[in-house]
Amino acid sequence: MSDHKQIFLQLNRYKPPRKIRSVYEAIDYKKLHAEIGSCGIKDATDNYEDFELKLKQCIAHNRVLKTKILNTPKKDWINNDIITEIRQRNFLWIQHKTNRDDKSLEKNFKEKRDIVSKLIENTKKSYYHNLFVKCSRNPKKCGLSLTI
Repeated sequence: MSDHKQIFLQLNRYKPPRKIRSVYEAIDYKKLHAEIGSCGIKDATDNYEDFELKLKQCIAHNRVLKTKILNTPKKDWINNDIITEIRQRNFLWIQHKTNRDDKSLEKNFKEKRDIVSKLIENTKKSYYHNLFVKCSRNPKKCGLSLTI
């Protein structure tokens, strides 16, 4: 028997929110244009009902289901500069990945990676510092009490 009490702790893993997928119908205009050309729809003045029926059939035949992934809202500290830098870094990564032997691509990618990480770190730090300074003037906004 022990004089110490056992402590049990259970940690749940963080599950990020799933991205919302939106499914919609779209028209493949290249196929529609090719099908209209081969279908024989040239003159709509002869029989408008026949033209309308053929056009509706061509449109119905060339419908495509597309899925759009809706991104979650971005954080307040993420600005357009960070997004463009991340895109450039990702582009350099793809170039480096396709040609692993080129050392200049690897060097460019690593430099851009370091720049992006510093930019993110500094922007995030300054955003939260400014937020804290703004809330320190009005403790009710931060949820802090004056019982210090």
